[in-house]
Amino acid sequence: MAAFARTPPIRQALLVTAPIAGRPHRQVPGRPPAALAVHSAELGARRILVESCAQDKQDLAALTGALAHIGAPPTVRAMVDHPHAHELLWAADLIAYAYTAGGQLRRASDSLVTAARVP
Repeated sequence: MAAFARTPPIRQALLVTAPIAGRPHRQVPGRPPAALAVHSAELGARRILVESCAQDKQDLAALTGALAHIGAPPTVRAMVDHPHAHELLWAADLIAYAYTAGGQLRRASDSLVTAARVP
């Protein structure tokens, strides 16, 4: 993790969390993807990439709906792709792991991570 933090393939990571008590992991409605889209567009992102799962259609609809709602320029694209298709997806997994592990791993990734919680 220390080497990754020194030369990451990304400049910034937004970690969006939501309460899932009593719900399976991916059954939090489109709030996290929508929050990701809004925050990313505000930062000037041109591409928002989300890892493929059983909810691809819902995630993409939440992303594009949020971008349309805030009037993001058409140059901001939202995409869903398979986990091994892009290094950005494994980077996201590594950052999420380090953040949730806490301790030294979280401290090593702190300079990259902004955490946001949605209700």
